[in-house]
Amino acid sequence: MSRNLAGGDVQYWESLAESIKKGSIRTSTNTNTQFEELIVKPSKAASTIGPVLIILDALDESGDPIERKEVLDLLSRGFSELPPNYRFLITSRPESDIVSWSEHPTILCKHMDDLDLDETTRDIQRYISSCVYHHYYQVVDTSDNGLYWRSALAKQAKGHFQWASTVCNYILGPTICQTEAVERAKDLVHGSPPTLYQLYYDVLMQQPEFSRQGFFLAFKIIMRILITMREPLSIYALQTFLQEDISYDVCSVIQPINALFPGASSNDPIRYLYASMIDFLTICFIEIVKDEQVKTVINPFTWILQIMVI
Repeated sequence: MSRNLAGGDVQYWESLAESIKKGSIRTSTNTNTQFEELIVKPSKAASTIGPVLIILDALDESGDPIERKEVLDLLSRGFSELPPNYRFLITSRPESDIVSWSEHPTILCKHMDDLDLDETTRDIQRYISSCVYHHYYQVVDTSDNGLYWRSALAKQAKGHFQWASTVCNYILGPTICQTEAVERAKDLVHGSPPTLYQLYYDVLMQQPEFSRQGFFLAFKIIMRILITMREPLSIYALQTFLQEDISYDVCSVIQPINALFPGASSNDPIRYLYASMIDFLTICFIEIVKDEQVKTVINPFTWILQIMVI
């Protein structure tokens, strides 16, 4: 955050550099000290006159309620310590601790359910079109039919950007050609709109070897690590870590489902797409499994416990 703020202000950058010169701040894990030295002090030295907007996306995914308390307390204090031209735009799922925190009189809270659905749908359609454009460096299928499926997908999202984002990852995967992407989009449009969890399931079931006992065991071991590790690992690190525990190559398990795991198509750290993936993998996966071959592999009574134990 501090680096981004320093990018457009020389005075901020100089003040930040002075703070970094202190050896203690480079090794400190105290968030209060970091906030004071890397954000508050440089912001007071900044020459920016106009408004400065800081966007914090998915605050609910910053940790569990205990970990989030420190962040929420820090933000509450930060609102008053930062210059008056600084503003925060924060997005989050309505977790109870965040909802209570947002009731502070200095915070203006907007619920997605209160927004105009038609306007949100138009925003989602622009988002889908933008994803398509940036993926192929051109507008794909500009015919009336092409506009139709992008509009139809936006309506199926029902105002949920997370659903739209997952769909875009699903139809625009790094190994998906343009023709297949359009066909996937049309299949989604012509069928019953899947829920977010059903969409996760459909992506997983694209992997043809999922019903094999050895493959599913490898998948389950990898998921345990992705969920329980505090810091995400790359494919290379996972492969080194698990080379004696699974018979499948980590790439062959993860890369076909990279729509759910950003970083799976490169050597970047692998992360689950959203915090809702944890709920899906530990609770909801059993409830929506429909393939009898997969059912013979999954023990519904031990899955939830096993996936959380290394």
